[in-house]
Amino acid sequence: MKSAMNGVKTEPLESLPEGAEKVSAPQEDLTPQNPRTWARTYAVQTLYALSFTGGEQAGRQEAETAVDNQLAGNPADGKPPKMDEELFRAIVVGTTEDREALHRDLVASSGRTRPLDPLLEAAVLAGAWEVRNCPDTDLAVLIDEYLNLARRFGAGDGTKVLHAMLDGFGRTERKERTDDAENL
Repeated sequence: MKSAMNGVKTEPLESLPEGAEKVSAPQEDLTPQNPRTWARTYAVQTLYALSFTGGEQAGRQEAETAVDNQLAGNPADGKPPKMDEELFRAIVVGTTEDREALHRDLVASSGRTRPLDPLLEAAVLAGAWEVRNCPDTDLAVLIDEYLNLARRFGAGDGTKVLHAMLDGFGRTERKERTDDAENL
């Protein structure tokens, strides 16, 4: 089948000439690479699942049970990959316990009051909990990790909202910590 392009007839290439390599755009690998990233990935998934089973009523006990179940693994899938289990547990339990305060402070720092998609909300809350409770982790690293998570889970344009909320919250939270430390 011949096609015309700018007056030039071309044939589709059925196979590459000998020695030629197919060139394609590299695909970004969004698979977690380290134990802390795996912990964040499973934390967001677990918080997302809790939003359907316990919603805002889920407490420490439900969070602990969800963490224990996740760490035990599914007999069909096996144990989850090597992850920072301490960070995983801290994010899930901490986010569950501090949900109301995190939500209130996220709204105050971003001004956004519209509800979020449950998966995006799980990522934003987990990220906010980590910003608040893991001050040694660089803010840019945390935002990048949670943006990649949101992309991996298909958040699409929601990544812009996540970025704006975590950035505003992080700047406010980290500035308050700096101000408090200077006043000591």
